[in-house]
Amino acid sequence: MMGLHNVGNSCYMNSVLQMLYNNQPFMNDVEQAFQNKDNSYLISIYFIQIYYDMREGMCNPDNLLELRNCVKNRFPHFNSQQQDAQEFLNILLDLLHEELRKPDLPQYKLQEFKKDDLDTTVAELISFLEFEASPIVKHFSNIVQVQYKCLSCFNLVLSLEIQNSILLNLINQACSLVDLVIHNFKDEEVKKECSKCKQNKQLKQTRIIKLAKNIIFSINRYKKQNLLMQYLSGDLITKNLVQISLPLFFTLNKKPLHISGMIDHLGDYNKGHYKQRLMDFIE
Repeated sequence: MMGLHNVGNSCYMNSVLQMLYNNQPFMNDVEQAFQNKDNSYLISIYFIQIYYDMREGMCNPDNLLELRNCVKNRFPHFNSQQQDAQEFLNILLDLLHEELRKPDLPQYKLQEFKKDDLDTTVAELISFLEFEASPIVKHFSNIVQVQYKCLSCFNLVLSLEIQNSILLNLINQACSLVDLVIHNFKDEEVKKECSKCKQNKQLKQTRIIKLAKNIIFSINRYKKQNLLMQYLSGDLITKNLVQISLPLFFTLNKKPLHISGMIDHLGDYNKGHYKQRLMDFIE
């Protein structure tokens, strides 16, 4: 995988692009979806063109600038300053999904439902996502179930979420990636008003109903302290430097997984540099 020009604090964008371009099955589906489009879609055009340039051993910095400008038109804070790679990845996947999904298809409305309807609702959602024929959904979309149970009246509320990346908050002790997943998906008591009895103590349960073909884990290593203290005293956001074990092969929900790449941030909250490590992609 060849390098990309830094077009002004663009290491966050370049790392994300190289990670996606290393996924050959995904790029094959993006190419196919793009060729079936009748109109011009700016994000897709520059995303594909940069990929073509890299395959030919070239890098045109103008295409990188145009891609960032397209994102900036929708999200103005993506300028020449350093930005967050995780945020850029999520936005880029959302924009590509909008352009490459089947046109004139209304968005699926995620809503609350009864527990007895879980299997039917999940089946309907999976069917809809397959019909969209979006390469982003095909490769990266996880279906996550969120359940709230009131600790006073035991009222139960379920909902589904589609997540293109799974956010994991770092725990204090040294751990493996699997430990992080288990910790972040354990049941927790939260303050949330019950729609039935109006009490604000509920038990939150989060479960991955359907794992994506390719799973993106975003590991949050920054810890925000009290917002008032942050305002009065300046930057009090600290970085957790816990070591994480990342085995090349592991199992999650009985699904064998292989790590194909990693994007890492060096520095502090306000400044730093992104770098990526790519491994051979295995389907």
